[in-house]
Amino acid sequence: MRTLVVLSLAGALLTGPAGRGSLAQTMTGPERPPALPVALTAGGTITFAPETDISGIGLAATATVRLSNAAGLGLALRTWWGGIGGTRCALFDDSCQATQETEVVAGIAHATFTAPRARWLYARAGLGLALVREQTPEGSVFSENRSWPLTLLGGVGANVELAPHVFVTPTLEVTQTFVGDDRLSSTPALQLLFGFGLTVG
Repeated sequence: MRTLVVLSLAGALLTGPAGRGSLAQTMTGPERPPALPVALTAGGTITFAPETDISGIGLAATATVRLSNAAGLGLALRTWWGGIGGTRCALFDDSCQATQETEVVAGIAHATFTAPRARWLYARAGLGLALVREQTPEGSVFSENRSWPLTLLGGVGANVELAPHVFVTPTLEVTQTFVGDDRLSSTPALQLLFGFGLTVG
């Protein structure tokens, strides 16, 4: 009996913390691979302007350089297109023509912050410039006006892992475009962007 006790103690001393660490890793599963230094996201958006009740579609692309596990800096591209005016057109309805059409292409420098206890969740804020292009019918032709207003962006998103370094990314963002040109007064300043994209990072 004493021999068995001594052998058991010796085995525990030999395995030590390493053995316990292996057991802990087995119980908790394999660790996730470290994140890549740069994350790239591309996808589409459905936009909605609350002040005018106008919907549209757009594209979104984002590049973020990770400064730490909690923060990153990068560039974001957001586009938005929709119809304005008395005629309400459904998305992808080619038989309907809106009275006016507006298009916004925004380039934004942003900062991203990751939640410390839920690293799949993040918030983003940014500032940039947008090209706003509005077409208005004048008789049988369309007149086109353009402007380059300041644009703010804020939002939240989530990274749902599909595979190592590959994520599905749903987002909810708000953009505020400060259009000061009276010729583009029909373009909504506040827009909600519901996005869905694929992230590699």
